[in-house]
Order: sequence, then C-alpha cells, then structure tokens
Amino acid sequence: MRVNNPQTIDLVVDNDLCHGCGVCEDICPKYSIEFTEKNYLNIPQINYETCINHKGCDLCFRVCPGHSVDINYASVSDSTAETKKEDPFIGPHMACYTGWSSNYEIRYHSASGGVLSQFLIFLIEHGIIDGAVVTRFSDQNPLRTTSYIATNREEVLAAKSSKYCPVSLNGMAREIKKFNGKVAIVGLPCHIAGMRKISKIDKRLSKKVVGYFSIYCSSTRNYKAIDFLLRKRGLKRDEVKSFAFRDDGCLGSMKIITDKTVFKEKYTQYNRRLRSFFKPRRCTFCADHYGMLADISFGDIHLLPYFNEIGVNSIIIRDPNYDEYFKQASSSGYLEIAEIESSEINKSQTMMVKNREIIVPFNLCFEKLLGRKVPEYNIPFSKSVKMRGLYYWLSFSAQRVVGKWI
Repeated sequence: MRVNNPQTIDLVVDNDLCHGCGVCEDICPKYSIEFTEKNYLNIPQINYETCINHKGCDLCFRVCPGHSVDINYASVSDSTAETKKEDPFIGPHMACYTGWSSNYEIRYHSASGGVLSQFLIFLIEHGIIDGAVVTRFSDQNPLRTTSYIATNREEVLAAKSSKYCPVSLNGMAREIKKFNGKVAIVGLPCHIAGMRKISKIDKRLSKKVVGYFSIYCSSTRNYKAIDFLLRKRGLKRDEVKSFAFRDDGCLGSMKIITDKTVFKEKYTQYNRRLRSFFKPRRCTFCADHYGMLADISFGDIHLLPYFNEIGVNSIIIRDPNYDEYFKQASSSGYLEIAEIESSEINKSQTMMVKNREIIVPFNLCFEKLLGRKVPEYNIPFSKSVKMRGLYYWLSFSAQRVVGKWI
C-alpha cells in the first residue's frame, strides 16, 4: 500500500523531477526501492510493505539530486585557494586542457578524443584506482544500459562512447562497498551530485570512492528515442546486435549492427532531428552542464582550432591530485594534452550558455509561477525573465508533447 508521505522519492517521481540516477535504491536500509522501466525511463518503485518512512526514515529523499542540488565545489579544497582559477560557468578549478588518447583506436572509436577511457586505463594500470564505475549497453539487451565496476583495459573500453539514453547507477554503491579496492565513479552531472550526497551519509562508501568523473551533459533522452531511430530506418529491435550513438571519429556516426547489415548515419544528421521530443522534464531545469561537483569533467570541444574529425576532448580539472595524475598520464605516453583557458571551453558549449543565462532561469521561475514543483539550486541565476526564455519554454514543451505521441 502506498503512503502519501512527502519525504520519499515518490514526491520527486510524482512531480516529474526524477533523474533516474539510482542512488536512492542503494541508500534504503530495508531494500525497499527497486528501479523499473516506466514510460521509457528508469523510475524507482517503493515497496511500502517494508519501507520504514513512517518511522522517520527519509534517506531516499535526502540523497536525491532531483529535487535539489547543492553546488559546494567539494573538489576544490581551501588549501588550493592560491592556485585555483574561477569561471562563472565552470566554477573554481585547477586547470583546463584539450587532448586525446595517444592510442589511435581508442581516440577514433570514443565519442570525442578517448581521454576519459585512456585516463581510466592509466589510473588502473598504475594502481591509483582499482576499478571504475562505468556504463555500457547490455549484452543481454543491446538497447538498454548497464553499469558495472571495470577493473582492466578491456572492461573500460567496453563502456566507451556516449549513451544518450537513461543511465542508472542503482546497485553500484553497494557493489563499491563490497569491492576490494579504491574506485572512481564515472557519470553524468546528476549521477555525481547523487553520489556526492550518498557519500556524505554512508562513510563506508566515501572511504572507497577516490574520484568523481563527470561527462558534460546538455540533456539526455528517454528510451523511446532509440525506438524512434530504429523505426524510421526500418530496423527491428530484436534484430539489433550492437548499438552505438557515436563511433568512428570525433562527432562520428550512429552505428547499428544487425545480422544482416551495419547501418551508419552521421551524428550531426540524426541528432538534429531528435531535437527535444524525448527530453525528460527534469533535464529542462539542469544548470550543471559540466558536472561542477566532479574532480574532473570530460567533453567535446566543437571549436577551431581544437576540433578535428579524429577526436579531441576538453577537460576541466578541479582536484589538485588529479591534475598531477593527468600530467603523469601525459608524460607516460597515455595522453596528448595542452592547457587552455576555461573561456575557450565555454565558447564551444553554446547550449550550456543558453541554459544558464536564459532557459533554466526562465523555466525555474515560470513553472514555479504555474504552481509546479521545480528543483532548487544554490548558484546565482539571471534575475531578468526574458522573452527568449518563453520562446524556448514553449518550443521545448510543444516538442515534448509531440514526442509522447510519435
């Protein structure tokens, strides 16, 4: 029987603010939360027969980043105050770089320049970490994601490239606590925010996690986007053996392998047509494009002279220890890197600037005026409500409605 109590993640789900990040499942002391696919998203379900919320437990709500995100820049310690840099979008950080993997195959077949995969391999092979939480498409279902702890080169590379669909790290906190060694967590900004929250409460977990690595994110899409991509290209779900949103180069191509064919289409062609038809509501409020709570953030850099067709990453480092490890990876021949200014990265992330200055401030203000629940942030936003914000809100809202009927 469901209990109408505001201090559970049902409040987040009911108000369409759930990221599907998965952390609430692992914090539950009674194992009362299980993730299931609903409306093409990964959604937590509470078993109220075993839930002890009525006894005062609110752990699932406390660790949820869906209703609030505290950007406290945990990675940049006070001891680095003299050397850290500031940026209005990135926040305090140690350094910014461009670069790519020194291994051509890794560089070419990753979403950007393969730096994240190559850096994880360096960290594991040099004993700095013993494993990394990563995500790949499942062997059992190549159109759905699964997360795991990678402990070697092959397992890291199995998770290479982008996953523009729901990703949940449910079960990973428990696996980390059982794991014999030090772990880095790779995820989107929402995953990092959730894992930061749960680590503050679960000290056994925080002792095992030695790194938080974020991937830039402008928004994700629900699983219906994959069905749409297949249907429009005359491909059947049960025929798919392998699926990748991006492969073969920096922006690359969607690659779908079946028993009969290998289908490829340029990322710039298919992604533009998807627009915001399959964007979850929570993504329309996201102000954390870079993953500001991460030790390191990785992404593209669509800006000349840095961008090329083989693959180039941009990297933001906030933790001084990982800045040193990053330089060691370069001097050891794993990476090719060059330091750049944060302003150059911001120039390459045009959607991020629109989100922070126009779209997110308007959405938060306008939807609150409409009486709808919105997430809370502790970072400053533009105070002016601009007509361009209304234009984007109407456009995104209309597209999301159409997406439900496609």
